[in-house]
Amino acid sequence: MNKRLSGSGLQLLLHHPFAGNVRELKNILKRAVVMAEGEVLDDFLRAILEPAAAEAGQAPGGRIRLAHELQRMERRLIREAMARCRNTRELAAELGISQPTAVRKMRRYGLRFR
Repeated sequence: MNKRLSGSGLQLLLHHPFAGNVRELKNILKRAVVMAEGEVLDDFLRAILEPAAAEAGQAPGGRIRLAHELQRMERRLIREAMARCRNTRELAAELGISQPTAVRKMRRYGLRFR
């Protein structure tokens, strides 16, 4: 099979918070390779990773997706704390977490001090 990702497909994967770690990434890619009809996997990945319901914070049937809402809230709280702090040590103290955890969470959400 000749299957590939374009730059936008790779960006989708890079910005998706993989709760299941590498196994989840592996399973999504396997599923995309097997089920995608075309050579480029981007549209299939977009359908898996960016459903309209997930962007609205809801699962099918209008139910709220707890994991999605928790991630949105965590990202918002980290951004607000970053506005008050100068570095990751201060951020960690502000949030009541360890400094390595603060760094990991910032990386997960693509956040940086400016």
